[in-house]
Amino acid sequence: MEEIDEHRQGLLSALEVTVSALGKIVAAIPAAAWQAPTGQADSMPHYILAHLHALESQVFAAQLPRFLDENNLALPLFDARAWMAGHYTPGKPARAIYAEFSHLRTQEVEMLRALSPPGWSRRARHAWWGVRTLQWLVELQLDHSQRHQKDLAASLAL
Repeated sequence: MEEIDEHRQGLLSALEVTVSALGKIVAAIPAAAWQAPTGQADSMPHYILAHLHALESQVFAAQLPRFLDENNLALPLFDARAWMAGHYTPGKPARAIYAEFSHLRTQEVEMLRALSPPGWSRRARHAWWGVRTLQWLVELQLDHSQRHQKDLAASLAL
């Protein structure tokens, strides 16, 4: 049991580290580079940051309170491409997007730190992935954040 508790504390620490690392990357990307394509579709640094924020706000931050409060929760499917097609705002300042992301992540980590060990094992059903635990959602969130953090860091090398 101690090992799983250490893993969960490591997840929380990694979620926090991702925010600070992302902040450094956002500060380092020159203004002119935010709208520069990096070679793949939808790969402008601004779009990547907006996408990261969209999933944080529309999936993780939206579902965490439900995970904690509801029994037999059904997690909705989220079509990130469709959401971005209807909501992406290229003119929104990157630092504002980052500030919103950081605020959401801080709130989420506070909620997760307050969890008792059984809270991490709360379950929900996802139409695609089946029955999953809150811990799984946090691991997915961390992986998603780290992948896009790497994408943004790579844009500094261009």
